[in-house]
Amino acid sequence: MEKKIIFKLDNWGILLSSISISIVFLFVFAFSINPFLLNMGGDSAVYQQMGQAIVLGKIPYVDLFEGKGFLMFLFQAVGLYISDGHWGLMTISIVNLAICIYFWFKTTLLYVDFKTSWIPILFVLALMGASYTNSKGNGTEFWSMPYISYAIYVVANYFKSEKLVKFRDCFLIGVGMGVITFIRMNNMAPICIACLVIFVDYICKKEYKNLFRSIAWGFAGFTLSCIFTIFLFWILYGSENVYSLFFGTFIYNFSYFGEFGKGTLLQMYFYVSIIVCSILIFVNWKKYKKETLFVVLAFAFTYLTMGKAYFLHYFEISFPLYIIALSCICDSNLYKEIPHKKYLLCGIIIVSLISVILMLPHIKQRFVNSDVMEAGLKDIKAKLLALPENERDSIWNSNTGMDGCLIMQTINKIPMNRLFIKSKLNVDLKDIGTIQEYRPLYIMTKDNYKKDSEDKADSVYIVSNYVEIFRTQMLTDGISHVVFYKRK
Repeated sequence: MEKKIIFKLDNWGILLSSISISIVFLFVFAFSINPFLLNMGGDSAVYQQMGQAIVLGKIPYVDLFEGKGFLMFLFQAVGLYISDGHWGLMTISIVNLAICIYFWFKTTLLYVDFKTSWIPILFVLALMGASYTNSKGNGTEFWSMPYISYAIYVVANYFKSEKLVKFRDCFLIGVGMGVITFIRMNNMAPICIACLVIFVDYICKKEYKNLFRSIAWGFAGFTLSCIFTIFLFWILYGSENVYSLFFGTFIYNFSYFGEFGKGTLLQMYFYVSIIVCSILIFVNWKKYKKETLFVVLAFAFTYLTMGKAYFLHYFEISFPLYIIALSCICDSNLYKEIPHKKYLLCGIIIVSLISVILMLPHIKQRFVNSDVMEAGLKDIKAKLLALPENERDSIWNSNTGMDGCLIMQTINKIPMNRLFIKSKLNVDLKDIGTIQEYRPLYIMTKDNYKKDSEDKADSVYIVSNYVEIFRTQMLTDGISHVVFYKRK
């Protein structure tokens, strides 16, 4: 009876620790959803615009387009429905990250004690913090991470206990894969390797019956989750718009693969992965063969699924892998076999400090320029709110990027145009509409629009038919301006 009480207390302690860490981390690093700080934009501003469209009764992909899964936008809508500001998004984000940290604790406690478990978790939080100073949080990777963390816990528990994976866990992993499918499919790479490693081990153990049952339960969870999402979209927006759901989630999103390339801090993350995996291979191979193979394969496959699109935040889905990797390294039994374990811990601490140091320029940029940026945002918000209510619905966002999304979010509106961020992807986007067709009352664009516009016809039309009424400092770079034109 005592053991059962201790188990419950341990779990409550882990849960409370997870919630506390989640609150502190998100309020410090998740700039784009912090209710006390200026919304710094980023991809988060785009996703919030899609969530705002849902709250306003618009049809995602049809009335406003962005190439991510419907559930990603639905999460934003739930947060914005709770609160017009960021309190709603912050609340559900705290829950989301707390779930991740809870399973990180559960995973690392399979290998080490509670005191030592903080080393892998703080290391991962340091990497996330470095990434968030660039991405500002609230990305598809963040909302996919609970399902990845759960799958990693299941596979780690399987390695340690050598007991067959429960069908319930297979079902829940399948549900998680279904959810990620309608967030951003590429993000399920670590889960795919987790399933593959377990299935191969089943085959080696000749557990064919349990293998097929596990696959069936996993497929059932995946199918049920996908059907529920599609059915929900169908009920909300009608069968005639289901194709738009598939186009935005899959066809358009797949065109991202291999189209872009950008390396911000890429080397640091890539090298850290290699270092961790190398330590596992040479130090842990005898004791942790399965864990080593899983981590190496999962890292490799995760990077492979990125294609050429090496945006920094894409690496966030690989961060939970460090939990199992570093837990193996920090295993107290393993320490006895390492003559220089202090140097190993020093290496982990040094890498964490490097991550923190890499954050400092971004943090400085955010907070030093925050007064100027906030002043610009408040100024444009006041001017827009001074407009009649009906006129705020006639604003055309002419590719101002994330700044335009941020500005529209301050007044809880969305632009008239369906495609508010132009893309060079070679995909067929029908019924985009033009400025000439819609003749909006206001046009929001960049100050270099006339000079850099790809559509010269739009440029000529704006100059001939619109007059500049006000402009504000660009919110992301503090150099360019967002300019508002009004129809003559």
